[in-house]
Amino acid sequence: MENIDHKISHAVADFTKRSKFLSKLAVLGAVEIIWLMAGMLVVVTMATLGGPRWPTSWGTVTLLLDGMLVPWGITMLIEYSIGRARPFQREGRKALIDMAIVTPSFPSGHATMTFAMCAIIAQMRPEMLCVFLALAIVVVVSRVAAGVHFVSDILVGAAIGWFVGGYAFLSLISYLN
Repeated sequence: MENIDHKISHAVADFTKRSKFLSKLAVLGAVEIIWLMAGMLVVVTMATLGGPRWPTSWGTVTLLLDGMLVPWGITMLIEYSIGRARPFQREGRKALIDMAIVTPSFPSGHATMTFAMCAIIAQMRPEMLCVFLALAIVVVVSRVAAGVHFVSDILVGAAIGWFVGGYAFLSLISYLN
């Protein structure tokens, strides 16, 4: 199974590197779009939960962060427990992006965070879920295309983000109400 995962991941990365347009799109998706999603989520959260129940906007931001910190923490524990090298490290390839901090590859923290955002938006504003899912898919596919993750990294990270992020956010909402 690992061999198939590596072959698909390398095929996507190699195909992307052959096109200037796809390379630039992969870099944009792998690095920048997660910040757009986070900004959108903060605005939506403050607009949705910022009513009389929340005396300050910091309450909504704290709630939002807690809904994403739990899955991120779980991802980091798994990453360092397994210690899987990233694709560019394993085969000595050049990634499309330079990583300031290189953490283990499995599972993907970007996938965890973007899908935790999707789980939160699905509960607060389900009509916006399609936009968030589309952006999340661009982010995770771009991480593979940039050569910094294997397909299995993003699949497991997405599952952790969706389920743990959604559960953590729901738990905090019910606790605070």
